[in-house]
Amino acid sequence: NTADTYMNEFVNLVRYNGAATIAFAYVDSTFTEQACLGASQVASESGMTVLSTDIMESYNSSAPQVATEKWKSLIAQYKESRPDVLVVCSYSLCSSFLNQAYRDNYLPNALAFTVCGEE
Repeated sequence: NTADTYMNEFVNLVRYNGAATIAFAYVDSTFTEQACLGASQVASESGMTVLSTDIMESYNSSAPQVATEKWKSLIAQYKESRPDVLVVCSYSLCSSFLNQAYRDNYLPNALAFTVCGEE
């Protein structure tokens, strides 16, 4: 798979299972941007409503509070807009998102990461 088709099967799966709305967040890098934007296009073309596409600055492990603060802001936005599905395209940021989501009592119906790790 190329980057722009990386998350397409996941999008098709959740749409097939009844998801109507989706949000995307990606780290500012070529692969992750292409993965999320490609999946966003597939979602739109298949009739899903794309609620947001958010860009995260590159994460620096020496300053984890930067990612935590950004996630805190985005999670508040997602709790308000209530997407059925959230797709995070990143090489890291998985645990910082999950920790913040737990603290904020947030869990979408479906959640996918391109890679789940931390720098």
